[in-house]
Amino acid sequence: MNKIKIGILPTSHLFEDDDPYNDTYSFINNYCKRIFEAGGVPIGLLLDSGKLHEESLDMCDGFLICGGKRMEPYAFKLVNYAIKNKKPLLGICMGMQIIGVYSYLEKELQKQHIAVNYENLTNLFNQIRKDKINYLTKVEKHYIADITREEIEQSKHFINIDKDSILFDIYKQECLDVLSLHSYMINLYNDEKIKITCHSDKGVIEGLEYKDPDNFILGVQFHPEVEDKNIILFERLIREAQKN
Repeated sequence: MNKIKIGILPTSHLFEDDDPYNDTYSFINNYCKRIFEAGGVPIGLLLDSGKLHEESLDMCDGFLICGGKRMEPYAFKLVNYAIKNKKPLLGICMGMQIIGVYSYLEKELQKQHIAVNYENLTNLFNQIRKDKINYLTKVEKHYIADITREEIEQSKHFINIDKDSILFDIYKQECLDVLSLHSYMINLYNDEKIKITCHSDKGVIEGLEYKDPDNFILGVQFHPEVEDKNIILFERLIREAQKN
């Protein structure tokens, strides 16, 4: 049987200076490692000068959007594709925030009776950035320090999980000790499509999911790729992809 292929979106470093050889894409090893351990095959989604081609997405059975420092419009194309084609998607840290912002963009376009496609999503996202609409809130002192290979406990905290959620179904726990490295929190509330599924003790949103049972769209603000115990989260992504 062919193994499940999970497309991973890279972090892009494009047009930051005049040297064309500094235009690069990067992937973090731990994300790839967990997909392999879960029984899948990670596929790097390489882009064309920041453009994500649908032919690359067609090759994949599911997707992973990793953490990072800057949201790029091509990420919304991936979310849109995953939803329309009912392919499972896991968003981690900034990946979760991207899912949340996509939901906001989708809702705004639908209010204006504008088609939800890549061009319109990009135009609206660029507009809200230009207008400085705050879709993220700064979170102070959420973690103490950057982690090292030997020590991660200093950046961990507890989250409280809604029992009626995919995340609870995966972990079978209402309280989980997790690693967080983020400095911002998504501004989002439960709506007709998105459900907030867990918070930190300080009220920071740590998880969300799509309510549509036909779409496995799951986001977590914490970093499950660092600890072995979280392999169950990646295994669930693989199982959801196998359904299709």
